[in-house]
Amino acid sequence: MAASMLEVLPACGAFFLCGAIGLAQQSSDSVQSFTVEVAPVITARVGIIGPPDILILHDGTNDDQQFVEQRWYVGANNRNGATVTLETKSAFRLNGGGRPIERDARLLLNVVSSDPGSGWTVTTAAAQTDYRAGGPATRVSVGARSTAPGNATLGLRVFFLTEDVATLRTGDYTVRVTGTIRAN
Repeated sequence: MAASMLEVLPACGAFFLCGAIGLAQQSSDSVQSFTVEVAPVITARVGIIGPPDILILHDGTNDDQQFVEQRWYVGANNRNGATVTLETKSAFRLNGGGRPIERDARLLLNVVSSDPGSGWTVTTAAAQTDYRAGGPATRVSVGARSTAPGNATLGLRVFFLTEDVATLRTGDYTVRVTGTIRAN
């Protein structure tokens, strides 16, 4: 007995629909884009990040007081590298009530780490203020430079030169270090 056309057509249509669904499940596409945006002045990008303020307690002796080495993060993508200067414009100073009392500061700089091929080196490793001489003698700096693009970590050690602890008044003696970076 032959099946009628009305019985075959729905079965046929179901077969083709099932076949199409089965084929759709065997292959699928999805797209993800990855984009790099280049700033218009990429050759001039330089950056410096200094650490937060730090406080130590004087140990009450005539010894120089040493701060823990502080890390300064620097970097440049300039083809010729960059130059970094860490500068103080004064000696340590106690302000308030009467004539300010000063003590000299000593700065020591080293390259802790740097990107390979960047050529980071210290150009001025040590500097010390001379508050007694005043003026330009209290403005000192240490520095480093690179010869190619790359990042570095610079280590800065700062010393408070006590002299005679008996001549120090109570209070906070402060020196500010300013970090500057320029493209070469």
